[in-house]
Amino acid sequence: MLPIINTPRLQLIPISKEMALKLSEVRIESLCTDLKINSLDNAYYLNYLSELGMYFWAIADDAPWCAYLYIDKQKQLVVGNGGFKGARQKRVLEIGYEVNYKFYRNGYATEAVAGLLNLAAAKKIKTVIAETDFDNIASVRVLEKNGFIETKNFRDDKGEHICHFVRKFA
Repeated sequence: MLPIINTPRLQLIPISKEMALKLSEVRIESLCTDLKINSLDNAYYLNYLSELGMYFWAIADDAPWCAYLYIDKQKQLVVGNGGFKGARQKRVLEIGYEVNYKFYRNGYATEAVAGLLNLAAAKKIKTVIAETDFDNIASVRVLEKNGFIETKNFRDDKGEHICHFVRKFA
């Protein structure tokens, strides 16, 4: 059984291979039935996520270091997704997260990242890294609120200004 992460308002459900296939094949009704959530209210965002289905499928075997759906427990809506990416080298993980634009400014990203960090700490991960666009002030704040420290910023291959953050555990 894959680990489910509970926070005060959210349930972070790990995306299994079966769920990822349903996403990639746009079998939203079936996926919503599995998750016990309303398909009508969740169809838009899950259709958007269908583009990521095969990526989610590829990393599902690495649970708990995989992708998660963020479900608002009260509303029974998928409000975002994220998780861990990249190889675990020397107990270092990279985290990524996203919230459906309809749910911006509700603290979901901050809460989900905190839940993911709790899992990482419990599994004895020493360092979690994250990168975000310099101009994405909301994402920078999510990381800062979760104890990340900016260690550098740089221009990537596309010329985008990127900030690199690190969160260390004792």
